[in-house]
Amino acid sequence: MTKSVNKRIALLSDINFGSTLIELGHFIRDDISINLISSKKELIDKFKSFHFDLLVSFGTSVIVPKEILNNNRLISVNIHAAPPKYPGRDPHHFAVYENAR
Repeated sequence: MTKSVNKRIALLSDINFGSTLIELGHFIRDDISINLISSKKELIDKFKSFHFDLLVSFGTSVIVPKEILNNNRLISVNIHAAPPKYPGRDPHHFAVYENAR
């Protein structure tokens, strides 16, 4: 018996991170659809063609257009792989500058 897809997720990430995250996502839940998106053009094109319930941005420098973020039916999450003391893009530069451990 095939389960129906409950949620459609747009994963904005590069191929390396994205492939691993998709594998992990499907391991946890097999009733979701995860679409890997790796460029701004692809992001815009996908959102014109499909409805997404969730947008997850991880490990990318792509800036999501406000037209996409203003969709009140979309949950958007931007994940930075850094500790709270060094938020934002390229936190490792600040950590090195401050000799952080």
